[in-house]
Amino acid sequence: MLLASFSYSFAEIELELQFLLSTCSSYPGLLHLSLVAAGNAYREAARVFKKLTWNHEAATTLVDAGNLMKDSDSLGAVECYREASGLFMELGRFMVAAKHLQTIAEIYEARGGDSDTEKVCFTLFHVWLSVG
Repeated sequence: MLLASFSYSFAEIELELQFLLSTCSSYPGLLHLSLVAAGNAYREAARVFKKLTWNHEAATTLVDAGNLMKDSDSLGAVECYREASGLFMELGRFMVAAKHLQTIAEIYEARGGDSDTEKVCFTLFHVWLSVG
């Protein structure tokens, strides 16, 4: 069973990630890799939460992954925010979903590319704001 091999608690994983980030902060290249690795670890935790049908925990963990990856792997962060936004919409948390759509649009805006996707995300953000 998957959970039997998942012997660490989420708090222990978070402490490990904090230690890793504090240790690597003096090495920018290593920090970049560490942020991506930490983001991927959070994505894996979210996958486990989704299998358990703990969708709220999965969504918030994906947001944490996106926050970690935003500066180092913007496309990976967009994937995390997009998936989290979809989960929040399924849960009826439209304002929270809209906030993460806005974050996606801001990432695309900062990258200076794909203005169509950026416009779609901002449009969806404003639609959800008017609904909420």
